[in-house]
Amino acid sequence: MAVAIAGLVFVEIFWLNEAVALKKQEFRKNVHQALSSAVFKLERYETMGLTSKPKKEEKSTKKYTSEDSVLNDNISLQMQAETIFVNENGELVTRTVQTYIDDKGNKIEKTSENLATRPNGVIQDPSALVSQVLSDFNSFYFTPIAKRIDPHFLNDVVDHELKNNGINTRFNIGVLSGNKVLMKDKDVKNSDLFSSPHKMKLFPNDFLIGNDYLSVYFPKEKGFLIQSLGGILSVTALFIFALIIVFWITFSTIIRQKKMAVIKTDFINNMTHELKTPISTISLACEVLNDESVPKTKERVIHYVNVIHEENKRLEVLVENVLQTAVLDRGGLVLKKSRFALHELIEKVVQKMSAHVQTKNGEITTDLLATDDELVADRFHLINVISNLIDNAIKYSDDVKICIHTTNIAEGVLIEVSDQGIGISKENLNRVFDKLYRVPTGNVHNVKGFGLGLSYVKAVVDKHQGSIKVKSKLGEGSSFSILIPKEIQENN
Repeated sequence: MAVAIAGLVFVEIFWLNEAVALKKQEFRKNVHQALSSAVFKLERYETMGLTSKPKKEEKSTKKYTSEDSVLNDNISLQMQAETIFVNENGELVTRTVQTYIDDKGNKIEKTSENLATRPNGVIQDPSALVSQVLSDFNSFYFTPIAKRIDPHFLNDVVDHELKNNGINTRFNIGVLSGNKVLMKDKDVKNSDLFSSPHKMKLFPNDFLIGNDYLSVYFPKEKGFLIQSLGGILSVTALFIFALIIVFWITFSTIIRQKKMAVIKTDFINNMTHELKTPISTISLACEVLNDESVPKTKERVIHYVNVIHEENKRLEVLVENVLQTAVLDRGGLVLKKSRFALHELIEKVVQKMSAHVQTKNGEITTDLLATDDELVADRFHLINVISNLIDNAIKYSDDVKICIHTTNIAEGVLIEVSDQGIGISKENLNRVFDKLYRVPTGNVHNVKGFGLGLSYVKAVVDKHQGSIKVKSKLGEGSSFSILIPKEIQENN
């Protein structure tokens, strides 16, 4: 499954790269169209005398006049041009051409012709027309490029064409001639203009072909491309994130199930061993009692009956632990609350467990300092809680020394069960209350149990609205602290 998810992620990233490449190609195409249109309009506007404006106090020497201004967002021009020429009858004729250019670049012309006369009524000399044409040619083609272009006008035209092609992001322009920068925006570096792929030759229809280029640099080109791909990027990122989450959940589930399988296998083995031992003992005692060849003295009969009784009780406890765990899993633990003295309960549990402690040559002491030990709680489950903690202390100790301490705090009664056993490592400390989990015993062998005791203890304490904490250090023992409130809420 991991390979499949990795493959899907790879495919998503591949198609995302393809989408970015296509968007970049589309962006460059649109920029090229915009610059081509801008250069075309710039050349046409120069022909009509619009690329620069004379000062108010100067008299224009151009034959072309603009009757309307150039608008930044909607270019709509009305031009009027006069041309003097000789017709087929040898007469000088003045041709007036009114040109309209709409915002789409379409040209509309209206032409009218009249006989040209001098101020005194004499027809002009045709040679004047030739002189005028030569003068216009020289001033038009040999003027430096920097004087032929108004940078503000150029910026407006480029901005208008870029927006017409769907490009609405910040840009910088510059005019390049060979390896020189003739004019540029103040916010752009020369290297950015030279390295920019967005260049277009200026005045491509000049009689004398020059080496002048318009260069446009987009400082936020990548950001604009990413923004234009916002929908695709969002869906792709969401899909990849979902795949990663699914993979992580699946992987975690597999690992958890594997651990649970190991724990359950260990649980079944332990349970089989735990149940087999008392069954075998009971079976053996029964065979002895039924064997007619064995003398049936009163002491011997009482001994075997006691053995059967103790092993039967042991079986009952084992089965009860398993049944209690099943009840906890179903959330069916119901407290039967009653009022009782905690110290009396502890003394009874200690008395019951003393025989077991003595078989280990150990000791169990009490330090009951709580001045108010009266509780309203479930007596039966609290007995099991303290019994389980003592039983754990016995199992995980070489030299059994157990102390039970009580004290009063504002929230209720604090019960502390401490031992001097093998202790618990930090990596295992947070898992001791997990169901079926058993702490590794190191050099202590033959530790019996199902890993159910502490999970049951925590469930009972939580049901009483209390809390349980554990402190432990390897080789120095463990201490379990239980807080039981004076009274629990009625909904429990």
